[in-house]
Amino acid sequence: MNTSSFSESEMPRLSAIFEFLDTLDIDFTNSESANEMKHLETKTLPKKPTRTIINHERERVPYSTGLQRRKRAETRKLRIEAKVLTAQLAQLKRRRQEHIKNASALSSGIQRQHMINWRSVAAVACEQRQIAERINCELKAIMADQESVRSSVLQVLVKTNAINEKDVNFLRNTKPRPDSTLPTELLRGDNGGAGEQAKKSL
Repeated sequence: MNTSSFSESEMPRLSAIFEFLDTLDIDFTNSESANEMKHLETKTLPKKPTRTIINHERERVPYSTGLQRRKRAETRKLRIEAKVLTAQLAQLKRRRQEHIKNASALSSGIQRQHMINWRSVAAVACEQRQIAERINCELKAIMADQESVRSSVLQVLVKTNAINEKDVNFLRNTKPRPDSTLPTELLRGDNGGAGEQAKKSL
């Protein structure tokens, strides 16, 4: 603006107007710089949490605490169940061992009883066999004594002419049968003097 066309009386007024305009420019630039600074601060500074975020966080804390409590309760429950199952398993093992022990004892007892029965039966059979062999020997001795007595009797009869040769040969060829009604003394073995008694009776 050309100030030479104005009069000297208007100069102070113009200077005042220019100063006012300068102050307006300064205020405008200051306000713009202040706005820019605020904008930069809003970009650089972290955002404050809003009310909804705070409410969500307040609600989230009890949820996580409840979840931890549930997990602890479940863990405690699982531990108790594990202890119960371990005790049941140990009890089943003890029962199984007792059953095995009882079964082995029963089987060994049965085997022992069978062994005892077998031994008793074998002992009885052996005793019966020994008795039969002894009786057989005693009967053979009795038969031998009877045969000797018979021969002696036949010789005496021949010498006394009581019988003839035919009868002697017939009697010698005839084998005597053992008497079934033998005295018990002979069965017991008291047959040593049987032949002598028979000879004395003749």
